[in-house]
Amino acid sequence: MTAGYPERRLMVSRKGYLGQVPFNSQAGDLICILFGCSVPVIIRKVKNHHILIGEAYVRGIMDGEAIIQLRTGILQEEKFILA
Repeated sequence: MTAGYPERRLMVSRKGYLGQVPFNSQAGDLICILFGCSVPVIIRKVKNHHILIGEAYVRGIMDGEAIIQLRTGILQEEKFILA
């Protein structure tokens, strides 16, 4: 399954989203929509900050659906310190 995208792998999130994430993603990493960013990203908590793992494709939140879900209370806004 990695023949076309060797640096990516398939994932299914706890909420049931299907997508492709960086190969070094791990269980417990977060799928985030950063305001101003054109694609979802994967971030990981490390001590008291988060690090960027990379870009992701996540079906169902790519084309503005996340903003609609934020406005309707399905998703929530959080603040992160990226280092």
